[in-house]
Amino acid sequence: MRAGKTDIKSWNGSKRLTMDLYIVTNFSKVLEKMRELGLRYGDDERCNVVLGIFFDVDCPACARMHRECGDYIMSLVREGKVALYYLDFPVHRGSENAHVILRRIYRNNPDAFLEVIRKVYSNPDDKSFVESLKNTNVPKEEVDIVMTCKKFGKDLGVRGTPTMLIGMKSKNIALVIEGYWGRAATEKLIERALTEDKELEKLITLLVLIGNIKEYPPKTETQTQTSEKTQTTQASA
Repeated sequence: MRAGKTDIKSWNGSKRLTMDLYIVTNFSKVLEKMRELGLRYGDDERCNVVLGIFFDVDCPACARMHRECGDYIMSLVREGKVALYYLDFPVHRGSENAHVILRRIYRNNPDAFLEVIRKVYSNPDDKSFVESLKNTNVPKEEVDIVMTCKKFGKDLGVRGTPTMLIGMKSKNIALVIEGYWGRAATEKLIERALTEDKELEKLITLLVLIGNIKEYPPKTETQTQTSEKTQTTQASA
């Protein structure tokens, strides 16, 4: 479910830059949490670029992104260019139960998880299989893990699905793309992260200048108030 866009500026002459694209700082800490909560494919120790996909098993836009970009992303994983994490972000009623079942499948056989995702997303109009997953009784403690992963997404500023995080260890930042921007734009951003080209540097600079940047971990209300008081004191001095 894609959040509403607020147009800011055209970027690269093709895609409008919006509040749906932003930077998250301190990617090393983000990656620690991804390792704790995510379903991993590839070696994130060797890869500079680490992708995270916040998904809902019942999300039509997630299905479209998987159909159009899934094979491309997995080819990068197999080539050792990127590591990939699937991250729970259930937004449809009952989806959290389905995500528990998907986690069980992954624990038993990571390849089987990919096959189930392919089956679900290849025909999103057929809800029978997803509904069967939703209607499975699961323990609360397993649901809590799924919801902890969703809270992690919210701490990063995620509002809906799909949301893709493109983490770059060398820069200790991540680009976050809310919603599905289409195959061309998605692949272009990933390729630019892999090559760290000049256009990527321009984009990062622009996002910082217009304030599309979030800190991780997010500051608590007390930390924010303390920071504001310090800034006020310094300005008055």
